[in-house]
Amino acid sequence: MHCFGTDETGLGWPFCDAAPTILLGPLRRLLTQNRHQLRNMLKRLFIFLLYCLFALVLSGVLLVVLFPRERLSSWAARLVEQQLHGITCSIEDIRYVHPLKLRLYQVRLGHVESGYQVPVDTLLMTFDLAWPVRQVGVSAVIYGGTLETEVGFDQSFERFDLENLNISEMQLQELDLLQQSIDRPLQGWLGFKGRALIDRNNIERSRLSGNLNIADFTTELRRPILSIAGLELDRVSAAITYGDGVFDLIDGQFSGALLTGNFSGRILLDRPWPRSSLDLAGGLVPQAALLDKDPQVRAAAVELFKRYRTETIPWLVEGTLELPEFRFGDLVDGAGSQRIN
Repeated sequence: MHCFGTDETGLGWPFCDAAPTILLGPLRRLLTQNRHQLRNMLKRLFIFLLYCLFALVLSGVLLVVLFPRERLSSWAARLVEQQLHGITCSIEDIRYVHPLKLRLYQVRLGHVESGYQVPVDTLLMTFDLAWPVRQVGVSAVIYGGTLETEVGFDQSFERFDLENLNISEMQLQELDLLQQSIDRPLQGWLGFKGRALIDRNNIERSRLSGNLNIADFTTELRRPILSIAGLELDRVSAAITYGDGVFDLIDGQFSGALLTGNFSGRILLDRPWPRSSLDLAGGLVPQAALLDKDPQVRAAAVELFKRYRTETIPWLVEGTLELPEFRFGDLVDGAGSQRIN
């Protein structure tokens, strides 16, 4: 061992080149003596973590396999009926979907007074890791289309706020209540984006606002309008609001190969539904495909443009859903009325 000088402190301690060996020796002996104990400790820790992982996996499997679906289906249906007065509910099956989701199958919501039912093929509910629960994500397959929204609850659970309500590709031909009300077939794809506020004590006091779109709309006319017996439109759109039993349609637009135009107005709901009142007005423009096909239609359209001196031919629809009455003209012009039921 070679020692030279003193250390940096100046206290006279010898600074030797063998100091590392002297310091590491006892540490090495300590590690050698406790190596067996350290190995056993790490082994126990690994086994404990393995058991924890196995318990979590087993819990998840049991939750899925032993999930009490029948009992929960009945309880959930009763809960819906308790929360939404005047509404009946049945749920065929419920299954847990990892993580924190429930999928409901064949849900039927019925209105006690009218007897009308809304069938929901599947409904997926997504919950947040928060308590108390104030919002639930909902995704449903209904009337051949999809409905997605975020359902928020107030503290009293008196109202449900459907934010970011998005309906896409809902089939009009599946809406039995609407077709029964107007007593004629409808076809098309319905879409809606907006918001709804549901009053659980009285569904009819609920509110709705947003934008409505219908693609590939077709329906029959029992009496022709400008020789058109069946209405075919590529697109129908309008801003829509609902409250106090009244649907308001604002800034409506429609377009098709034979007709384009605009409309606004309202629908006052009544019981039975076919007696609901119509009050719609707008303007239409016959297209070349229609005018070139029939000289009599062209002559009639020219006469109407001359009479009203407008860029679009004004029209009105009044009456009820069951017996609507169409006429050309504005509110002060009574000419040209005809029933289009």
